[in-house]
Amino acid sequence: AADIIALSEEYGLDVSRCGGKACESGRSGHLLQIFIKRNILDDLAYSAKPYGEVDPERHPLSRWLAGDSPTNYGQARIVAHPKWFMSPGFVRMYVASADQAFHERRAEFQDKLMRLISSAVDTPELRKRAAAGIYGGAMPEWWSIELAKREARLAKQAARFKWLDILRSR
Repeated sequence: AADIIALSEEYGLDVSRCGGKACESGRSGHLLQIFIKRNILDDLAYSAKPYGEVDPERHPLSRWLAGDSPTNYGQARIVAHPKWFMSPGFVRMYVASADQAFHERRAEFQDKLMRLISSAVDTPELRKRAAAGIYGGAMPEWWSIELAKREARLAKQAARFKWLDILRSR
């Protein structure tokens, strides 16, 4: 955790609530947009009143969003189920930060953060054990296909990081 806080401070991310420094701009806000495939929307989200109570007037959420009703009010709650959030093609997320300096360096920060996190799951066996824990011990059917794709992506990332390190050391 201390390594993550130190990295966050290096890139100007506000970690004052975690015992670290505040961002210099004072603009610590972030926007997260989550896009969910319509065919699983009602499995992952529901229309809500403030504090999370189901809003029956706008439930199910998919029907309300597809209708002619105004959508400039109301809340929704999303269950971040790993089965769907880890499955490519079902959920997409986009982010933006109010602090321009952090936002401009977000990709670099995320690369370094991934290196830190990857060291905790740096072998296929560790990743499989982590996923098995998420899925209650039984691996999902799609895991082997996605594992092969993920391993290929990780190998490319590792090669890229190696080249970045070589270029930076010159």
